[in-house]
Amino acid sequence: HHLRPSNSTHHTGTRNQSQPIMQHATALLLLLLHSAAGSLTTLKDDAQFEAEVVQDPVVWGVLFTSKTRDDDAKSKAMLQAAHGLAAGLGHLMRWGRADIQDCKAFASEFNVRTRMVPGVLLFSSR
Repeated sequence: HHLRPSNSTHHTGTRNQSQPIMQHATALLLLLLHSAAGSLTTLKDDAQFEAEVVQDPVVWGVLFTSKTRDDDAKSKAMLQAAHGLAAGLGHLMRWGRADIQDCKAFASEFNVRTRMVPGVLLFSSR
C-alpha cells in the first residue's frame, strides 16, 4: 500500500521548505543594506562642516555632542542611535557628528548650546 500524505503533513512540509528561502532572503537583504549603509562622519572643525555638510546637495543629519558630556548615558545612547541611523539610512542621506567645541561657529549659528546636547539637526544645502 502507498499512503498519501494528509493535507496537514503536506502543509508542514511546505513551511519547512520555505524556511531556507526566508533565510536566504534575509541574508540578501542584510547584504544589500550593508552595501548601501553609510557611516557616521566625524566633523572635526568648522571648515570640514562647511565643506561636507553645508556645500553638499544631499541632506545631512548631524548629531551635536560635547566632549564634556561624552561619558553620560544619554550621550552614549544618542551616539549609538546615530551610528544606527547612518547604517540604516545612509543610502538616503549622510550622517555626521560635530562637537560643539570643535565646530563653534556652526553650533553658534544654529543656536546649539551645551545644555541642549546631544541633539540632532537636519541640514540641506544653502
